Amino acid sequence: LAVGKENDTKGRGDIGNETEVKLVSRIVRALDEACGVKINDIGVISHYRAQVSRRLKKNMYLKMANEQGLEINTIDTYQGRDKKVIVVSFVRSNPRGEIGNLLKEFRRLNVALSRAKVKLVMVGSLSCLMKSGDEHLLKVLGKMKREGRVVGLGASRAQDAQPALSLRPKLSQGSDRFRFAGSKNKVNYDEKEAERWARGGKKT
Repeated sequence: LAVGKENDTKGRGDIGNETEVKLVSRIVRALDEACGVKINDIGVISHYRAQVSRRLKKNMYLKMANEQGLEINTIDTYQGRDKKVIVVSFVRSNPRGEIGNLLKEFRRLNVALSRAKVKLVMVGSLSCLMKSGDEHLLKVLGKMKREGRVVGLGASRAQDAQPALSLRPKLSQGSDRFRFAGSKNKVNYDEKEAERWARGGKKT
């Protein structure tokens, strides 16, 4: 997904991505309401503490889901733990491909990609992550692209969260761990459409 733009509200490392927060919220809601996944079987993680504490945990739906058993934490907190479904927010999204040291650290990336027992959903800017040149990210994302496991948000997917996140048929297939939103369809990456979808189909 080409998702939003990162922001640093305080200029002191408070890096977050509000569009990703809205997307994660809709993904978790679709998993729960449309796909029958129990809230306490879902974990939401991010490399960035500010994204977790100041954004994800303050989103209205995610806050409510958190009280019902949804776990929202940093990747470091998830070492040695797992969930049936993990949603990862990568946060970084800029035209320069700058992703900082956290996303380049192999240990953290390994933790992020290995916490899901059944389904892993990665939310991030594909263009930024690819442009970073990080060898580990390039291997993972390159494999996903080759196998058709990357889902962008084109106009046909911007209208309704449920068709874009029809995960039920895939949840029993452990081999689908690296699939974005459980779809094999290749579609165009469209940042404006992603932001529109995150806002619930409203025009940007």
